[in-house]
Amino acid sequence: MNNRHAQRIRRTSRSRRGMSLAEVLVAMTVFVVAAALALILYNALNQSYKRGDNAADVQQNVRLAFEKMVTDGRMAGFNVNPDGSEDRPDEQIEGAWDTAITIRGDYDFDDPTDSTTPESTLIGGSEISVSTGNDEIVTYVLAKPDGTSSDSLSFNADVQGVPRDGTVETVTVSNIALTHDDPPYTLYRVTVNANSTAVTRTPVADNIYELRFRYYDSGGVLLSPDTPLDPSDDMGGDEGSTDVTNRETIRRVELSITGMTQDPDMKYTDPDDPYDPSKKHRKFVLTQDITPRNLGFEGRPDIDIIPPNQPTNVTACAGQCQGVLVSWDAPPASDLVQQWTVVSGVSTSALGNPRVSNMTSTYVKGLTEGADYYFRVRAEDLSGNVSPMSALAGPVTVGDTTTPSAPSIFQVSGGSGPNPEENDHINVRWTPVTTNVESVMCDPDPNKIRDLKGYNVYRSEATGAFSGGHLYKDADQVHGGITDFDDTNVVACRPYYYNLIAVDRCGNESAEQTEVDGTATTEEVPVKGTGVQATPGATEGIVDVKWDRITENTGGAPVLVDTYQLYRAEGPPGLTPSEALSTIDWSTAYPLYPPKVSDVNAPSFTDTSAYAADPSNSFYYRVAGLTDCASPYDEGAMSDPSEANTCSLGATPIMAPDNGAAIAGNASVGLGVRDSDPADSYTGFLTITDSNGGIVATHGSGANPQSLPAIFI
Repeated sequence: MNNRHAQRIRRTSRSRRGMSLAEVLVAMTVFVVAAALALILYNALNQSYKRGDNAADVQQNVRLAFEKMVTDGRMAGFNVNPDGSEDRPDEQIEGAWDTAITIRGDYDFDDPTDSTTPESTLIGGSEISVSTGNDEIVTYVLAKPDGTSSDSLSFNADVQGVPRDGTVETVTVSNIALTHDDPPYTLYRVTVNANSTAVTRTPVADNIYELRFRYYDSGGVLLSPDTPLDPSDDMGGDEGSTDVTNRETIRRVELSITGMTQDPDMKYTDPDDPYDPSKKHRKFVLTQDITPRNLGFEGRPDIDIIPPNQPTNVTACAGQCQGVLVSWDAPPASDLVQQWTVVSGVSTSALGNPRVSNMTSTYVKGLTEGADYYFRVRAEDLSGNVSPMSALAGPVTVGDTTTPSAPSIFQVSGGSGPNPEENDHINVRWTPVTTNVESVMCDPDPNKIRDLKGYNVYRSEATGAFSGGHLYKDADQVHGGITDFDDTNVVACRPYYYNLIAVDRCGNESAEQTEVDGTATTEEVPVKGTGVQATPGATEGIVDVKWDRITENTGGAPVLVDTYQLYRAEGPPGLTPSEALSTIDWSTAYPLYPPKVSDVNAPSFTDTSAYAADPSNSFYYRVAGLTDCASPYDEGAMSDPSEANTCSLGATPIMAPDNGAAIAGNASVGLGVRDSDPADSYTGFLTITDSNGGIVATHGSGANPQSLPAIFI
């Protein structure tokens, strides 16, 4: 009993001692590893959340600013000159810069009070009235939020005097950024204070990377240089007659705004951002053409504040590559609908990517194959009123079931006109592909192709030799809007064979056409050759010759030259090109057979027959470009000569005695030259000259060389 009691006591004592030091260290190690893993996971999740939060913030930020500018921009010029008076100094666009804009419009026309008394009194006599207050002269511009921007802009407007007197004052907006080389910036909406030239700046959006405007006239011509880094050439806000006229011709404004995330993404670098502080920030860009309907018009129009009806019967039809055709019913004529906006997305709660259409259907491109999409449509009338969004259409699964039809007409012709620009090329042309082979039955035009990417053009110098290796231009180069091109990369008078297939965005190809051939004609020869370099090879009798590529003919037209005529002649060594031209009789030059170069960008030729009959001479080379035409239009002018001395020894000459050695006494001394390799045998001659360069003795001569070794006794 006592023994059992003692054992029980010992076991109890051991159990009360707790964990050993080794066990504690192991436990702590496990805890540290687990904590580190948890921290890494937390950090990764936090970074992912932060990136997503940044992206959502910048998109919302830019969209709100964008919508505000678009809304104001569309009203530019409204009711600015209600009676068409020529004496009124107010302009619809008061200032136009590449990175800022100042517009004027009756923005409070629908407010019963502000529309009649936007300020104290604006009426200024029987002939002058101002219908827009200073708070309706709106400038959009970027600036640093801390006021450190150093640029300023100015425009002239009648903003002082109660009533107005028709005389303009200068309004200056300071501390802004017209050159956006230090992002981020804050977008400001700037208005003029009542009866004053001072302004009020209202921030619209932060973290803006860039703001751009481009101005076009009614014909779509850009009215000022697109140079956002150089404000000096902008139309600006000056009152010179040319400046005012230029602003009066503006009919369309392209707006582009770029936002950037508040925080950098250290795993991302923007390759298109030239500024180091913002390279790590992701960007979000929105661009839209704004066509203010009142620009160029005078006299107050009827005010329309009634939105058009909601679009009805919206349908979505899939079946072509990466796109869906969205259609809806035509509205009643009384709605005066000018355009529709279609939004889409893979979630009903996140529809975006707006597309504008002036017809009752649009093909929404750039969608993901196999994904389900939803669509809504809203209408917009001539006054800018917008309807409610339509009922939801979808989901519809994007999928491709079609193949492009082959072009119905495919032909080529060689240029043969009297003018150089009409020669030396082959014109390849075809009818545009407008249909698919298969039908999409939900499409109102079932066989119409809506997913054409472009055309693959094949070219060969042999008939019937087409394959993937003969692809000449692909659909990225020859897009769907192209129906012909001039092939200037051709050798004159050489026939070329072409084939053509249509390709959609999913890579589906049409059937091949029957091949056609064409030949470029010419009455011009390639321009004079240049840049000839002749270099002796490692082996005697070998000369490597290279020269500049010839890319045009004497008529100035671009041409392909892949065959050249080389000429070789002997002459004294060391001649300059002009001396070689006058000294050598080039009419007797040896013509090397025309080489067709393997690389047209770096033409070259190896002369393997360059064995000089006279060691005292060098070879000179000239080159001329060739066509495939018959004489006299086959060969261009020869280049200037280039020298190559082909004499070379495979071993080292050894003199005996050594060069500079002293000789004592009057005894006869042998003098000679031998090859360091006894197995070699060369023929040459030995000349001894004095300190003045005069020849005192020779062994052999240029006309009668002796075999080495040669010994003088």
